[in-house]
Amino acid sequence: MDIVANPENVIEICKIALDAMKAAKSDYINTVYSMIASLIVAIGWVLTSAEARKFINEHKLVWKALLFGSAFMWLFHIVNLTGIADRAINAATYVNNACSGLSESVFAVYQVLWWWPWASIAFNSVLFSGFILMVYIIGNAKESRVNASKAGEQCN
Repeated sequence: MDIVANPENVIEICKIALDAMKAAKSDYINTVYSMIASLIVAIGWVLTSAEARKFINEHKLVWKALLFGSAFMWLFHIVNLTGIADRAINAATYVNNACSGLSESVFAVYQVLWWWPWASIAFNSVLFSGFILMVYIIGNAKESRVNASKAGEQCN
């Protein structure tokens, strides 16, 4: 007996598939915004804390760990985000095929469009590369530049 042949089964399958779409979109949005927030906090910490800059400059192992850890997180973020987006797109494809009577507006609410992960990766890559570049510059800076408590002191 075919599971889809029974209309009650089709409705149940569509509910499950729509729930999978909702969960995938939620995972996608949470991943994107939590990474943006984390990167902004990290950039702000490096830009505003003279003690942090001095510590990074004086402890080369910490400096290297920040550089390599950030690069690893960047790569992990790309792999994770594309995986979540693939799951969301696959769920949407299944819902679109199995639940032909579903309203387009309901479908659109839970859909992750194909270009979203690439736009998110591009935006977050700017933040990641900015953070990595700042950490790299701090690690290579002369001590007098690192110890400055205000960024404007160097502009005289």
